Amino acid sequence: MKDPAKYIVIEHYGAELPIIFHHVVEHAMVARGFRVLSAGFVDITNGVSVWGKSQSLGMESREEDKQLIERMLKD
Repeated sequence: MKDPAKYIVIEHYGAELPIIFHHVVEHAMVARGFRVLSAGFVDITNGVSVWGKSQSLGMESREEDKQLIERMLKD
């Protein structure tokens, strides 16, 4: 597998929103100014897979992040 993308899930006006970004960017850089609920790695090659944790934020991925990302990609 190539380097996976990274993601964070933020709270925005009561909604949980995923943000996916390039693997060379640190989670903490994208998270600035947001209330972060979770963070990890994502692969969307064959469906959505989430795993791991952000070292820069000290936060882990959650099982429900997969469904949030799937919904985002369908909208």
